[in-house]
Order: sequence, then C-alpha cells, then structure tokens
Amino acid sequence: MAGEWLIKKLTEQGGKDSQYSDVLFGTVTSDSPIEVLVGNNMPLPNSLINTGRFNKSRKVEIDGSESTILERLNKGDRVALLRGHGGQSFYILDKV
Repeated sequence: MAGEWLIKKLTEQGGKDSQYSDVLFGTVTSDSPIEVLVGNNMPLPNSLINTGRFNKSRKVEIDGSESTILERLNKGDRVALLRGHGGQSFYILDKV
C-alpha cells in the first residue's frame, strides 16, 4: 500500500517528525509579490511560497449561477502555513 511505502521511506530517512513538515503562523508583509514574516525574524520570499487558493481567480456556483471570485492576501493578513520538507517551501493554508 502507498501508506506503508511512505512510512518505510520516512523511517529510512530518519530525523524528527518536525523536520518533515510543520504548521507555522505568519503575517503578510507584502502583497505584490507575496512575502510573509514568520515570528519576528524569518521573512519568507515569494519564491518559497505557494499561495494555494489565494490570489487566483476561480469559478463558483451560487444559487445556480456561476461567478468568478478572487480571494486576495493583503498586507497585514495573518496566515497559517504548512512548511514543506527541508523548509524550502511553504503552503498558505488559510487566513487566521
């Protein structure tokens, strides 16, 4: 099974669970391009951030009609991020 394969690979690699991924909280310091400050001293540049559903147009159906929405991240927004393996990528989960 895929789950067993993944567990085996993670076990072989060793290290602590927190080295694989972690949930962090930060503040958007720039909205174009997106930059996020985690803690007081860890700025994340746009090149390391995947904004997920934010800053992208998407179509939704509301009461039978289709509309296009755009959820923007703005300077000052607080966000929850998922840190990827190795700390070289960060995925914005949601605003908090």
